[in-house]
Amino acid sequence: MVIFVSDLSFAWKRVNRFTEYVKSVVNTFPESVNMSEVTETEKKLLDAAIRTFVRFGYRKTTMLDIAAEAEVSRPTLYASYRSKDEVLAATIRYMSDESLKRVEAAWVDCASLDSKLQAFFAATVVPAFELIQTSPESSDLISGHNATGKAAILEGQVRRRNKLMEAFAPHETAIEETGQSLSQFAHFAMIAATNMKYAANSMEELNDLLASLKIAILKVANAGIE
Repeated sequence: MVIFVSDLSFAWKRVNRFTEYVKSVVNTFPESVNMSEVTETEKKLLDAAIRTFVRFGYRKTTMLDIAAEAEVSRPTLYASYRSKDEVLAATIRYMSDESLKRVEAAWVDCASLDSKLQAFFAATVVPAFELIQTSPESSDLISGHNATGKAAILEGQVRRRNKLMEAFAPHETAIEETGQSLSQFAHFAMIAATNMKYAANSMEELNDLLASLKIAILKVANAGIE
């Protein structure tokens, strides 16, 4: 793929414009959010919830649908989750946790920031984009749908930001020279990458957007491009 100078200039301008926004909101984020522990029964229920939410959408899905998909009784489902809102929030947390587990597994073999970013995008952005493209009903899982779901989305964003902070930590001095803290820059990178799943119209376009974002990040971090 060829990246033109104009593409890099555009990406860099976006970085600068977004910095002030990041500074205004990053301090409202919690310092950390732990991954949730999921039992085997809960995993079975949440996998079933994902399938039903993707198939029918949140609004049309009922607790009976989820129980039937999981092949359990409604009392079994209600023993773990008191309402459909609780199921949605738990499902979003579960999906977020699974994506970060994929990131951690991939980073074992990543020595550079370049390769870590590629693995991060592949585990967190690409699957969400593919879900949106293949099932319009999946939007509730991606957006959170309501206050309970959006709170779970926020928790996932905190975890992804903190994971990026780990990757950026060796480059903290270069990042701070641009007037941004490590947390601010990680927040920017997380939000920018997350929103690209909505902006792209095809996988090719998504890959191009992520490639430009990666170059902008590496430029700020003064890290080499592989």
